[in-house]
Amino acid sequence: MVETNRVKLTKEQYFWHYAIIPFFVFITLLNLYSVFQIEITHTYTGVRSTKEHLLVGLPWLIPAAVFGYIQYRRLRFKKFKVILTSEEFKKAVEDAGNEMNWNFIRFNSKYVIAKTKFNWYS
Repeated sequence: MVETNRVKLTKEQYFWHYAIIPFFVFITLLNLYSVFQIEITHTYTGVRSTKEHLLVGLPWLIPAAVFGYIQYRRLRFKKFKVILTSEEFKKAVEDAGNEMNWNFIRFNSKYVIAKTKFNWYS
């Protein structure tokens, strides 16, 4: 098995994790469609020029790329190396879990697997 150090998502989780990006890309695609009508098919009946469509549409790719990068980075595992007794470890994990709204999947004296609950701010 290859270690990726990344969280593996289901298709539904993957969709919702990256759901913001298509909104930014959609704005660009609408403007590129108008550019296509102006330059290729000559069927555009609006008043904006090709340059105006590109100036409005293409900058939306920047937040799409930024959010894509942020969401990609959020899937990394977090590893902490510490030397603690079993009791200290359990207490530290419980405190961290309560503070960060974790749902514990596996919790023993050596490691923890947890998911974060939904939060608008994270």
